[in-house]
Amino acid sequence: MFKSMLSSDNILPNEYVLATVIASCSDSARAREGEQSHGFVVKSGLELHQYVQNSLISFYFSCSNVESGIRVWTSLPLHDIFTYNSLLNGLLENGHFSEALEIFTDMVNNHIFSWDGFTFSTVLGLCASRKDLRLGTLLHCRLLKTNSPDYDAFLCSALVDMYGKCGKV
Repeated sequence: MFKSMLSSDNILPNEYVLATVIASCSDSARAREGEQSHGFVVKSGLELHQYVQNSLISFYFSCSNVESGIRVWTSLPLHDIFTYNSLLNGLLENGHFSEALEIFTDMVNNHIFSWDGFTFSTVLGLCASRKDLRLGTLLHCRLLKTNSPDYDAFLCSALVDMYGKCGKV
């Protein structure tokens, strides 16, 4: 479908279509198609669109191409909470726990954005993987103090997982 859209003279995909196409390539079997889509994104000038950025970052990390995921992230002129979340999640999924912790520490130290539920659950997953009860407990306390509206079942599951993997069931 996408290839036929490209071959048509009248139809050019927008940033939402491109983000969807890239997201559909998020496995190693379709990595080549995702890379070709990235090339089209650059040629079309849509690489700075938020949906496309996050799709590209997630695509490369999903294909275990950490270097390219980081390269896309660092090439962006501006970072928002969504691109930070994509980076954190990608690093965590690929076992780059120290790098993810550095990014999160940088976010905290430089007061970058207010965190959302996804940020909290991703970093709690990092704490679970590293068995870092101290940081996990600090995050839990922050959640309780801020009375976060993002305190939902997904976040509670991340807390249970973190405490369980740290041996504090």
